[in-house]
Amino acid sequence: MINVLLVDDQPAVIGFLRNSLNWEALNMRIVGYAANGEEALSLVEQTSPDIVITDIKMPIMDGLGLMQAIRARSLPCKIVVLSAYGEFEYAKQSIQYGVSHYLLKPIDKAKLLDILNRISTEIEHEQDFNQEVTLMKNKIRQFILEEHKRKLIRLLHSRQSGPFAQMALDPQLSQVTEGAFCCMIMECDSPVAPPEPTADGDRTYTLLLHNDRLELVCFYDPGAGVDDGELQRAMIGQYGLPDGSIAGFSNVHTGTDAVVAAYAEAKEAIKGGFYSGSSGNRYCDLAFGKGRSDKNATAAKDKIGAWLRSGQMDSCTAYIREEWTQPFRDQRTSPELVCQSCYELLFLLRSEFGSDAEGTGRLMDELQQIARFCKLEQVQSYLIDQLVGLAARLQSEQAQTDQLVRSVKAYIGVHFRTNISLDLMAGTLFVSKYYLSRMFSKMTGETIWDYLIRYRLDKAKHLLVTSSMKTYEIAAEVGYENTSHFSTLFKKHVGVSPQEYKQANG
Repeated sequence: MINVLLVDDQPAVIGFLRNSLNWEALNMRIVGYAANGEEALSLVEQTSPDIVITDIKMPIMDGLGLMQAIRARSLPCKIVVLSAYGEFEYAKQSIQYGVSHYLLKPIDKAKLLDILNRISTEIEHEQDFNQEVTLMKNKIRQFILEEHKRKLIRLLHSRQSGPFAQMALDPQLSQVTEGAFCCMIMECDSPVAPPEPTADGDRTYTLLLHNDRLELVCFYDPGAGVDDGELQRAMIGQYGLPDGSIAGFSNVHTGTDAVVAAYAEAKEAIKGGFYSGSSGNRYCDLAFGKGRSDKNATAAKDKIGAWLRSGQMDSCTAYIREEWTQPFRDQRTSPELVCQSCYELLFLLRSEFGSDAEGTGRLMDELQQIARFCKLEQVQSYLIDQLVGLAARLQSEQAQTDQLVRSVKAYIGVHFRTNISLDLMAGTLFVSKYYLSRMFSKMTGETIWDYLIRYRLDKAKHLLVTSSMKTYEIAAEVGYENTSHFSTLFKKHVGVSPQEYKQANG
């Protein structure tokens, strides 16, 4: 149910709004009435309405003050402004507060119903989007948990042939792990030669696994009185893995039951290289912090989105390499959460800019690709590459929109003397009238009709100064058959009557 708050200092208007519609049939309910902005603000905080229908001129706190207070509190409600013809300039100030719709007094029931239906559709779409974001985040978290669990279960319970089964059954492993032992894991992208079979009495057990990256796993006796730093370097050098490889070492454990724990510690230790780039990292040196909140992701999306709109790709790149990255370094956020933050940021940006729809399979493929990055620099580069592609698409769309605005102005320049039809104009330009109106307003800050009025009045002002035509002739020349209506519009927008303008500028 959509909650609606009614705000007007005229009881008759409140009564009309309350009784003229079947609110329940609209899946809406009125949660309160207020006679001024101060009362309304208190009710907004108490009832959390989805829609606020408000007058502009009211005592104590007017409609603009109410809108400003609502936006200052970051309240997401839709705002519908009620205004009289005489309040037009006053009402235009409300644009900065994200007003959804305007409705002129006296209120037309059909127009009110149309506005409420459109807002209802907008709210439904926003709710669907929020549910989709929540669902995707849950899938991300679930994927990470299942991936981690899958590796551990394979290690513990696999009964099929292969390295895990060999490790679980080979007496050599029991011999290595019955006393003190450590686990070393080396990860690399390039193929390596399989390890040589271990000999009887050798306190080392090595195997090769093919997980997300190639893993060389080694259980070994750390020895007594041996510097662990030197031993780690010796272990790394022994296998001569390719450039880009990284190793992780567990703490010292005792007993076969600790095999899985040692393996998990070595895997975690590898993550230390995510920030340091070091070739060998110990589990005991790790201290990863928590990830960033959804608020941080939204703030990053807003900053990057503004730069993408204005074509400031250099600012985007600098932000990703510095401001976006630094909190992760400072908090030593776990690599999984860094990769998750990267994916969520891309998801939010693509959703905001209407990126081409991607199936669930494609989304999960990308998530898995990002999750395999073992260096922060890889995450940065991938994110920047995706933003470059998004910026290129936005620039192409911007050029198309600019051309559309020029075409609308050219059409008005040719047809301003006639009774212009939005349907006909949109058909001529091969777009829908809704898309045409939305894009023109977005790019120019005014509606097509506002631009048409301004264009006609500019022509009229020119004729008043440069010709001897009568007012009614000028009105007809610029597209107004009703001279009285023309004079009213002229005074409303210019501030003086046509004759006064002519006398002052003739």
